[in-house]
Amino acid sequence: MRFATIGPTSVASLGDELAKAKAAFGQPVRLGVAYYAISTNLASIHAAWRAVFDAPIVGASTAGVAFTERGATEQGIVIGLFGGMDVGIGVAEGLSRGAAASLATAIKTALRGQSRANAMLVLTDPFACDGEEVVTALRANLPVHTRAFGAAAGDDDRFVKVKLLSERRALSDAAIFVAIAFPKPVSLEVRHGFSRVENARAMQVSAAADARILALDGEPAAAVYQDELRRLRLLDPNEMAIVSMARYSLGVVTPFGEGLIIRTPIRVLADGSIQLTSGIPVGQQVTLVTTSREQMLAAAQRLRKQTLASVSDANGVLVFDCGGRRARLGADFKSEIAALSAGANLPMLGLTGYGEIAKFGGNVHGFHNITAVMAGF
Repeated sequence: MRFATIGPTSVASLGDELAKAKAAFGQPVRLGVAYYAISTNLASIHAAWRAVFDAPIVGASTAGVAFTERGATEQGIVIGLFGGMDVGIGVAEGLSRGAAASLATAIKTALRGQSRANAMLVLTDPFACDGEEVVTALRANLPVHTRAFGAAAGDDDRFVKVKLLSERRALSDAAIFVAIAFPKPVSLEVRHGFSRVENARAMQVSAAADARILALDGEPAAAVYQDELRRLRLLDPNEMAIVSMARYSLGVVTPFGEGLIIRTPIRVLADGSIQLTSGIPVGQQVTLVTTSREQMLAAAQRLRKQTLASVSDANGVLVFDCGGRRARLGADFKSEIAALSAGANLPMLGLTGYGEIAKFGGNVHGFHNITAVMAGF
């Protein structure tokens, strides 16, 4: 197979960049994957693509940044070109009206288009359904050996509406599934750099609904969370409790990855429940976690090293990073991208989103927050 990247570039320059890439690619392109700012005119992307390539293109708007091994952009476009393998594409629409059946149908459609798939790229609308529901559908409808990876699209921290691209259509309230038959197994790794706050105790989710925790240890969730912050002397009396909660996120205790799946509170509701970036099932143990700039950048370095250690003669890497990591790192986010690219000696396509998908084998977790996911192939 062959993989190459275009950009960062602009809509105005995209046609020329695509033509140059086609001349250099050396074989038919089978798939294009585009990441772009929420303000981008998707019809322009599709028109430029179709003028050069006779292949499907899919894409997602970002949570502020798209990047390749050549650098990052906030307002521009990046595209990955895949050759040497066939793909199958399925699109689930109307997710907010009941996602389960639509997700299952789209996954099966993608697999019918590529029955030998060993991997699936997923791009989804985080406002349409919980990422955990997407992963549940993947677990139920994919063969156990098939690895799934991807992102919940973003809208540059506006939190209103994202824009997915499937061929000529701009979509929201939807998810896109791309079944891919890579010539060798995909290496998939997850890292975030968070660790348990010293002396933090385990708390059990005793009631939950959608992406809300209603109760921890049988008591209203917000009150228990604040009491734990007070006990650890982490609750700043000069700021709203939710600010301290966001600084000290919840880690879901799990035997996979770094041992924690991160969930960040985004608001405390009037009923004492806590709105999260994604749901946590009842019965899960959670604990307070935190991180630092140094820990996050070290995690990015480990991510690339361990991903490439598992795949020989890699053609490239796909990165699904989190807008929350960009928010925490600020200007240092460029250092994270540098750690992920490690000298630009391998094609890399990445974006920041509102959640990351990494499904391994038969494990029970697969949707992440404030986490970086890398797929090497």
